[in-house]
Amino acid sequence: MTPIRLWTMWLEKARTALSSDQKVLVPAYLPHPAVVGFKALGFAEDHGQERDWVAPQPDGSRLHAHEYADGTLVLHRDRYDPGAGALEALAHVATETKLGRAAVLVGGIWLGAKLLTAAGA
Repeated sequence: MTPIRLWTMWLEKARTALSSDQKVLVPAYLPHPAVVGFKALGFAEDHGQERDWVAPQPDGSRLHAHEYADGTLVLHRDRYDPGAGALEALAHVATETKLGRAAVLVGGIWLGAKLLTAAGA
């Protein structure tokens, strides 16, 4: 069986978990993601991983694998592929990263305070 077919079959089984924003341990029998077209990612939020691998999906999402020092791979689905454009990158950072969610929260508090101040003036 080809490496791509192995991955395709496994992804079908993992689809529900991945679509539910769950992280899934990639079985050791699967070939490395680079073999089936995942590209190395130069920068990602730190989760203790050594490397990151991504594969854009037709629906605008992307599969993102964290590779740890011991070779373990953990896969999740990013709802937005930041490589698809500026809006997608902004949506990804704002909704799928710790820093982005914190910035949205702080921005919301700041905006709320400004609106309350303006309403009271």
